[in-house]
Amino acid sequence: LEITLDDKSLLTVKCNPTWLGYGAFTAGYNFEDVTPQQQAQLQETLQRLERVAAANPGPQRVIIADDDPAILQMLDTVLSRHGYQTYRAADGEEAADLIRDLSPSLVLLDLLMPGVDGADICRMMRADVELAHVPVIFISALDETSVVEICEQAGASDFLTKPVTLADLVAMVARYLALG
Repeated sequence: LEITLDDKSLLTVKCNPTWLGYGAFTAGYNFEDVTPQQQAQLQETLQRLERVAAANPGPQRVIIADDDPAILQMLDTVLSRHGYQTYRAADGEEAADLIRDLSPSLVLLDLLMPGVDGADICRMMRADVELAHVPVIFISALDETSVVEICEQAGASDFLTKPVTLADLVAMVARYLALG
C-alpha cells in the first residue's frame, strides 16, 4: 500500500485487507513488517487527521439496525426528534456497509438479525482501527444474562432490552455521545 504523507512523500507498507466496503470504496488493513520510522510517520499523519476532525466536528450520526420495521421506525423517530442524524439498516449487511461508509458517532444494533447479526458487526468494528472507538449499543429481547455475556464477548459498549423505553434510549445515547 502506498500512502501519501503530509510532506507529499510516499510511504510504502506491506498490508492485508481486513474488510472491503464496496459502496464508498473503503477498506480496513492490517499492516505488516512496519519499521519504527514508518510507524512514527503513520502516527504523525493520523494525529494530524484527528486534529483536523476535532476542529471540524460533524453532526452526531447514529446508525440504527433492526430487522423489525416498527422498532426501526420508532428508534429513528425518537432519535431524529432529539437532534441526531439517523441512518436506518434493516439487516446486518446493510448496517455493516453504512458503518464503514459513514463512520458514525454511535451504533444501535439489534442483536439477532438474519444473516450478519449484531455481535458479528460489533466484532468487525472492534477489529477496525477507524471504528474501534465508536460506541455500540445492543438492543435485544434476549434475557439480560445472555445479553451481558454477548456484550462482553463482542466488545459492545452497553445494551437495552426490548421493549425499549424512550427515556432509557435517549439517556443512554446522550451519555455515550457526550463521552466522545
